[in-house]
Order: sequence, then C-alpha cells, then structure tokens
Amino acid sequence: MLFSGYINKHPYFGAVVGRVANRIAKGKFEVEGQEYQLALNNGPNSLHGGIKGFDKGSPNIYDHQFTIDADCYLPVDGTQIPTGEVVSVQDTAFDLRKPVEFGRHLQRFQLSGAYHPSSGRMLEVYTTQPGIQFYTGNFLDGTLKGKGGHVYPKHSGFCLETQNWPDAVNQRNFPDALLHPGDEYSTTTCFKFSVS
Repeated sequence: MLFSGYINKHPYFGAVVGRVANRIAKGKFEVEGQEYQLALNNGPNSLHGGIKGFDKGSPNIYDHQFTIDADCYLPVDGTQIPTGEVVSVQDTAFDLRKPVEFGRHLQRFQLSGAYHPSSGRMLEVYTTQPGIQFYTGNFLDGTLKGKGGHVYPKHSGFCLETQNWPDAVNQRNFPDALLHPGDEYSTTTCFKFSVS
C-alpha cells in the first residue's frame, strides 16, 4: 500500500506535536522550582510531546468552545446542497457568534476560532474567503480507521474549512466562484495557535 508508511508507525509525519517539536533531555524540566518528569519515548529523552502529544488529543470535541463570527448561514436540502437562501443565524443552532461549548450546544439544539479549556489551546482562523465550513464529524460512525488503527467516532474532531460558498457556480445570488482565463485567484487564510 502506497501510504502504509504514513498510516502505520511513523515519525510523526503530519502531526501537530506540541510545544517542543524535538527532544527534551531526560524528559525533565523545572518551572519556578518545581521539577516535571515527562514520558520517555526516545531513548533517555522525551520526543515530540511524549507518548501522548497534541496529535493524540481528547476522544471527542464536546468540551471544546467554538466561536464563528458569522451573521448568516446557508440552509441545505436533503442532499446537503444549499437551497439558495441566506438566513440569519439568530436563534438557530448555527448562532456561534459567542463562545459555545460544543457538547452543551448539541444537547440544546438536539443535533445528531476553537478553544479547549482544559488544555488552554486556542485556534483562531482569519480568512479573505466569503465563507467557512464548520465540520464536526457528525457523519462519522466509528467504522473509519486512521493511523495506528484508531477509529473515528462521531464528533471525534473538527475542521474549519475556509471557502467560497458551496454550489456557488449554480446560485446566482452567491459570491462568484468562476475563474476566467486571465483572471488571478488569490486568497489568504491565517491560522493562529496560542495557549492561555
């Protein structure tokens, strides 16, 4: 298999490894007089966040807080294609203009930039694109397996996909998505990672 070296045991290819993307001698360090011992996973040293680095975060996203600064959303039909309407997020499950904890938000609405309070990690996304797709793994059912044989259950991760509006080529009132000969396509998306 072409990708077997990637999906089997590998040297952290494609992983967000943590604050130290290399080694910490003897897996030890001291902060304000307190010594800390990390997991040793590279001989006598700790490598890339240890045995359980950022690439192995929590099993779901229920305790993450999400905020999306968007006043409108695009309703979709039964095949997930936008209907052409542009609707206010006010009083809907899509109103993420103020921080919401994902698990509680799901319960409130009975649904079948991100912040993880327990770790303090924050991701902010800035874009020149007119839209963002917030994907929460809602259709995952545990049958898909990733690296190390780990399964992907429902809501085990999220994606923030900056983009033009879906089906814009067929919706006259959506932002133009066609690129004509001689036109230039340029967009910028910035990801800001921080720890509080």
